[in-house]
Amino acid sequence: VRTANAFGPVCPQRLPAADLLRNESEALQTMTKGRYKNLRRMASMLTTANQSEDCLTLNIFVPASG
Repeated sequence: VRTANAFGPVCPQRLPAADLLRNESEALQTMTKGRYKNLRRMASMLTTANQSEDCLTLNIFVPASG
C-alpha cells in the first residue's frame, strides 16, 4: 500500500533545446504547432529532476466516500 498524494515521475525523455521552445517561429520549422504548444505547456513537468526509469504508474480516481 502506498500513499498516493502526488503523481509519479515521468519516463526519461530528451526534450528540444530550451531556446528552441522560446522561439516559436524557429520551433515550427521542426515540429507541428500542436506539439510545440504541448511541449511549452508541459516543459516544467518534464525536467530531468522529475524523470526516472521507475516511471510505470497507474492513476486510479475513485469517488470520495462519506
